[in-house]
Amino acid sequence: MTGRTEVGSQTALSPDACRRFFYERGDVSLGLVPQLLLDAPRADAWGYFWYAARLADDDIEKRLADWSDYARRLDAPTDAPADRALQQFFQSLPAGTDATAIRDELRRGLEALGRERALEAPPTLAEYADIVRDKAGAPLTILNRLLLPGEDEASLRRFSRLLALSIQLGDDVRDRERDRQLGLQTVTREEVELARQRYPEDPDPVGVALVAWREAAARWLAILALERTERFQNVDHRTAGRIEVLLWLRAIDAGQLRDQRRPLRWPSPLGELLRDGPPSAARMAAARRVVQHDPAVLGDTRKWEARNRLQELQATVRAMPELYQGLEKVARPE
Repeated sequence: MTGRTEVGSQTALSPDACRRFFYERGDVSLGLVPQLLLDAPRADAWGYFWYAARLADDDIEKRLADWSDYARRLDAPTDAPADRALQQFFQSLPAGTDATAIRDELRRGLEALGRERALEAPPTLAEYADIVRDKAGAPLTILNRLLLPGEDEASLRRFSRLLALSIQLGDDVRDRERDRQLGLQTVTREEVELARQRYPEDPDPVGVALVAWREAAARWLAILALERTERFQNVDHRTAGRIEVLLWLRAIDAGQLRDQRRPLRWPSPLGELLRDGPPSAARMAAARRVVQHDPAVLGDTRKWEARNRLQELQATVRAMPELYQGLEKVARPE
């Protein structure tokens, strides 16, 4: 079995092949978790999208293609695997979805990938945040258009950007060594300077400080995203957005940003369902039921209730340097 099926003269990507691709890459945060939050048709659509996005990201980061190549191909697709997957994504979108808005979001994300690839020295925190807002904010906004259809655009975009900033801060600290080898600048000038001030005798002051700092900043931004879910008009959307954030917060609280050698791990009981090879459609359906109906998978959620959240937020702010505290402003819609 190749994971592909013939459709006319073209080769179509199957949902199973997408899940296998994410599983083998250890792509939990945006590869597999969204497919647990969406219903089956939308989950398959997201799989096609994220498969295409990862291929494009790889090519641009490794200088195998320019971001503008992929931007042009949004309107004139080729037979390349990423283009075919993206066409399947558009064909799988629910009726009434604004495909033009999604293409505009994709162009924004691709242009940000190009800005990131062009950096030759550590950016300022403001420059880094602007890139992340568009690079990671674009796919999160597209995801949440599938997960939270009909919500106010400004509210959806702010929620998506806060969560995107949080996830990217975490991913970049986990991938620091890989990014360094690729020549990517994902540590900021301010972080480097502050680490040298605080740990002047350490041969790798950034390595000593960055994980703890980014972990606190990612947690802070995720809590702010959690607060935004209470503004969604649809009650089911508030629940879905809350689960989306809480799964990420559980990963942070479990210390998964600190271990760069291991992929993000599924919390129990999801781990039992999804640890033995790429998840089949049946196992994904079972895992989806767990996520939606078993509170244990989200850990101790009492601390995230409104009456306790302020205390968690204050503790998180105390744990991170002040330089991060302007990041939430970057998430505001234009």
